[in-house]
Amino acid sequence: MKNTIHHPVLLSLISFYSACSNAQNYDLMSQEVKNQLDLNKINGLKSWNRIEKNILISKFTTIMNRLMLLLTMIYLSNNCISQQQISTEPINVIDQYSVNWMTYLENDQVKIEYKFSECDPEMGYDFEQVILRFVNKSTKKMVIDWHIHLYYDEKCLTCEYPVEYARTIGLHPNETREGNCDRETINELKLFSKFIDVNYSKGAILTSFQLASLNITFPQ
Repeated sequence: MKNTIHHPVLLSLISFYSACSNAQNYDLMSQEVKNQLDLNKINGLKSWNRIEKNILISKFTTIMNRLMLLLTMIYLSNNCISQQQISTEPINVIDQYSVNWMTYLENDQVKIEYKFSECDPEMGYDFEQVILRFVNKSTKKMVIDWHIHLYYDEKCLTCEYPVEYARTIGLHPNETREGNCDRETINELKLFSKFIDVNYSKGAILTSFQLASLNITFPQ
């Protein structure tokens, strides 16, 4: 049989205790909600701080890039009087074979010539090569750079390699530089043509060449 409490004092105490328990639970729930709100606020502030930081970094990077571009332009303007780009075309050396100097390009500042030369090294097979000659016709220092295109048996073997076959040469005022059969001659001044040795004459033959993307710069 279920016991029922009828004493008025005990009923009052039980009611008071229940009310206190509910109030305490409410306070605990309120504190949890408050803590969660505070945590959300802190996380929100952290997220906003990260956004502000990223914005500042982006602005700083943009400013530095513009500054570097400006400094580069100032440097070039102070160190280069001018730069001239010259359009060139491949030249067929089979049709224009010569052991005398032939003009490849000429303007008011520079003259570039070529000729064939047979080379008989102390070691190795005899070979034929194209010798280049650069003439600075101006009274200023100049730097010439280009990408050498070499066509062997009508096929360009260097066109796809602009870095590996980039060439640069400097010339003093009125200076002339030309290649020869010496092994010490720089690559800018010679182009291998073919082997002509009595014991070995095989291999591809140079049919055309081009000084592509030719630029002339006049530094101070």
